[in-house]
Amino acid sequence: MQMHARLARVLADKADLVIWQGGVNDPLTGVKLSDFEQLTRDDLLVLRENGAGAGDASIPAF
Repeated sequence: MQMHARLARVLADKADLVIWQGGVNDPLTGVKLSDFEQLTRDDLLVLRENGAGAGDASIPAF
């Protein structure tokens, strides 16, 4: 949910690449998994539609 709250600022900056780190605190604050999943999918779609690539900071690159 914290990443969602920052989305407007990211879009305003016209970012080419966004490192997306989400879900770390959400379970501790009572966010339902289905809500988190849908909001994350929607936000990533908005980023792509606005020309930004998105990387997941929680998945290590090999």
